[in-house]
Amino acid sequence: MTAEQVQQAVVHGATALVLQLAEREVPKPEKQKLLQPQQVPLEVGAGEHVASAVHASAECSFVAFEDGAVFGCGLNGDGQVGLGFVSMAVQQLQAVPAVRRASWIGGGLHSSAALVDGRVFTWGKAEECGIGLGEKDPPVLQPREVQGLPRVRALRCAGHHMLASTEGGDLFVWGCGLTHQLANRPRDVSNPTDADEEPTDELRPYQVSSKQLQKRFVIVADGGAQHSVELAWGGEYSTLSQDGAGTGSPMETDIAEPPAKRLRALEAAEMDAALAPEVLREVLRCFSGPMLHEPPA
Repeated sequence: MTAEQVQQAVVHGATALVLQLAEREVPKPEKQKLLQPQQVPLEVGAGEHVASAVHASAECSFVAFEDGAVFGCGLNGDGQVGLGFVSMAVQQLQAVPAVRRASWIGGGLHSSAALVDGRVFTWGKAEECGIGLGEKDPPVLQPREVQGLPRVRALRCAGHHMLASTEGGDLFVWGCGLTHQLANRPRDVSNPTDADEEPTDELRPYQVSSKQLQKRFVIVADGGAQHSVELAWGGEYSTLSQDGAGTGSPMETDIAEPPAKRLRALEAAEMDAALAPEVLREVLRCFSGPMLHEPPA
């Protein structure tokens, strides 16, 4: 491709240049070697790092280090590694500085997301990032914060949509919704005139409106290629009381006030003290881990 051809492409709206090399024939022994786990050298960047977590999306891998650094590699046709450029693949771990100290990183087929101190960052295919861009917009090549979200406890990515569970127990979703995976039809269950029309995509975070969730606290939500699932708490819990013989017997306890109304008015730290600390703390620790800033057990 000549310089003149590049200039013409820019004039016609091109925003990225992809260089594709002829594929080499991979020897059979090299293919067979990849069928077994291989150790990845972590002497990335300046000096040696100590890994603290690993994360994977559909097409990329990410490694988090004890000093907060995040490195990624993998397929990058939509910029989903988050390095600021598009390429066929990123074969070696490279730094993704915009998501330092991320507690969770993941992604679908064409986009990625990270949770950093309750904030959500996305990058990759524009219409899946939840920042208001559509299918005609160029890819988001570096992590950008998703605006309009409360503090998020748990973030998950499906094939083409994302799900954020907030500290207040609500669920926000965005991305592809053509198979009802965003639960956005009807959009407002409290409005009887809201038409139950065909589902559409969501280019910005949409708070799921559901009769089933009105009195429930969403602990975590996740998704697959064309569907979503969620784990929600309705307010019931069990405790063990000691009888005279010293053995434990189960005791069912209900919370009269719907937790979805009560918990949303509390901070995460207050939530533990307000509702059965010995029970709720362990439930949220199990499903949220470091996202609630809990000390290790």
